[in-house]
Amino acid sequence: MLRSFLASQEPTVELHILNFIETFDAYVVGKEDAPGIVVLQEWWGVDFEIKNHAVKISQLGPGFKALIPDLYRGKVGLDVAEAQHLMDGLDWQGAVKDIRASANWLKANGSKKVWLFVYLLD
Repeated sequence: MLRSFLASQEPTVELHILNFIETFDAYVVGKEDAPGIVVLQEWWGVDFEIKNHAVKISQLGPGFKALIPDLYRGKVGLDVAEAQHLMDGLDWQGAVKDIRASANWLKANGSKKVWLFVYLLD
């Protein structure tokens, strides 16, 4: 499934990645064989803003492939209380598995180097 960001002409692709136990959604944008960056969401979840940041990151310098794992499984905080509730309920061990699986996906799909970029989660 292709999705476009309103502020960018660059399409993103929604993926389904296996984290050794279950499948989770992730969004990827950037050059096919570029170095990879796993972009972690803010406490709001995977929203328009974090997707826009991924597009901008993918366009830096020589180009990168940015991947956002959906740590909240499709849920997005619409206000501070809801975002706090989502953060409080985050399965941290599961999140680490998702991040590791995201890095492995990037390596298996053309990225020889992979970095982690974290927006403030708490």
